[in-house]
Amino acid sequence: MKKCCSRPLSAFLATLALAMTGSAVTEAQAQECPVSPATGLIAFEVGVSTVLGHIPETAAGKRVPLVLNLHPSGGSGLRSLEDSRHVADENGFVLVTPTGDVGPIFGGWTWNVPGVPTFGEGNYPAEDARNEVEFLSQVIDKASEIACIDPKRIYVMGFSGGARMASRMACDMADRIAAIAPIGGIRFSKPSDTGLGLPNAQACTPSRPVPVMALHGHWDPTNVWYDSELGETPFLNPSDGSKRVAAAPKPGTSWSYSGEAALARWVEHNGCSLEPKITDIADDVQQRDYQDCRDGGDVTLMFFEDGGHAVPGYDTAWGPGQGISDFDGYAVAWDLLKSHSLPE
Repeated sequence: MKKCCSRPLSAFLATLALAMTGSAVTEAQAQECPVSPATGLIAFEVGVSTVLGHIPETAAGKRVPLVLNLHPSGGSGLRSLEDSRHVADENGFVLVTPTGDVGPIFGGWTWNVPGVPTFGEGNYPAEDARNEVEFLSQVIDKASEIACIDPKRIYVMGFSGGARMASRMACDMADRIAAIAPIGGIRFSKPSDTGLGLPNAQACTPSRPVPVMALHGHWDPTNVWYDSELGETPFLNPSDGSKRVAAAPKPGTSWSYSGEAALARWVEHNGCSLEPKITDIADDVQQRDYQDCRDGGDVTLMFFEDGGHAVPGYDTAWGPGQGISDFDGYAVAWDLLKSHSLPE
């Protein structure tokens, strides 16, 4: 994905409580590390898979957060590393970008998200496909051996299929994941999703209310935001120049229910107020904070009213125009995640 432009979100949130928390390392976190990690690009093995990552120079000698950035379907860990490494450097967290097990698909790889097709309708992984939740747990273990990680500040972000996987991590690893930031792909599965053509639907049963910091585009034609058809979008199909259409969710697919429905499920699970506090961050960006959630399980939506299916600030050849924004979506995600930590 090509980064088109960048405007740090924190500049627009200086007067908000979120920005006031900052990302400074506490005195306890700054204790001498049991390991002395090298800085720069890293690669390590988990089973038969090579995992890439990056340790900023500012992370040496102190405990710092760990962020897993999960690539979209058809992507790779290398591409996600290239796109988001600068955010790690600017903010001092360790970045790890694994690669999904299923593929090749669309020229890359995708995640074996439990209970849903990898893409389209009925395209399920082979029965012997890797258990991605177990794999990513092992990735966290290994990263914690070679870098100085604050175990209370482990985050997962991801775009599209990576957002599906990030959502699943919150369902199954609430005891290790401090918060998630699904970009263009928030999910919350229920057994009743069998009625949406997902016969293998698995319940999302987090052991605590996990903070969810979602980003989504109003015009998303892939993981549509609304329960009903939105119609023609401003975006063109690169193959024939026709307008992309944001249809209603299609049963039996990876996106059998809307982003709006998925967010509502998280709001309900975390016990938040149904009506959000709305803040206009820019002319085309709205922050919706669902408040009074149980046990710190905040739910926030950063809604990009001109956006499509893309990380804001990053455009793609297969979805031209959908990511154009003055914001850097990965930096936005970090700004939203950084104030959250696991409860004592």
